Amino acid sequence: MAAKRNLNRWAPWIFLAALLAFWELGVRLFGIDEFVLPSASSSFRALYDNFGPIMQNTWPTFWTTMVGFGLGIVVGALLGVIIGSSAFMYAGLFPLLVAFNAIPKAAFVPILIVWFGIGVVPAYATAVGPSADASPGRPAFRSSAPTTPRKGRATLPAAVASKRASRSIPPRRGSTSRGRGEIMARRPPGRGG
Repeated sequence: MAAKRNLNRWAPWIFLAALLAFWELGVRLFGIDEFVLPSASSSFRALYDNFGPIMQNTWPTFWTTMVGFGLGIVVGALLGVIIGSSAFMYAGLFPLLVAFNAIPKAAFVPILIVWFGIGVVPAYATAVGPSADASPGRPAFRSSAPTTPRKGRATLPAAVASKRASRSIPPRRGSTSRGRGEIMARRPPGRGG
């Protein structure tokens, strides 16, 4: 039992070593050109030789990505509240978000560069896109009252229904109830949600 647990603990490292060995041997045995596929050892050598410039460019890239994802969280939450606030907004905006999600983000990069130039703005916009996308069939928030507005009723995240449903059923049937709760949470605003 302990030997199996120990082997499972080392499994990722064993597979990584096997992958690196396969890579190195494959490049050497088949004589693949360095330009097409460099060997693992030459890749690590290049990483070591260029470590300074790589690190110098890593931090700006990291912070650009973090700012873009932060903006994406804000935009996504606002879109979720707007979509969840009324059946009309859901019917109008949600199909557009789903269609936007179907277009590869790499297709937008040239357009963003033409509009904003080379710099951080296209990078922020590219990072905002994936984090603000809506997932098809699941609004971000359940509407509390899209058809009959009532004061004082809060809009809840869609996941709340699944958590409440799974707590009310014994643990052995929790996964079934969790599925029912998620189905209940997927109803569009104004249709029993």
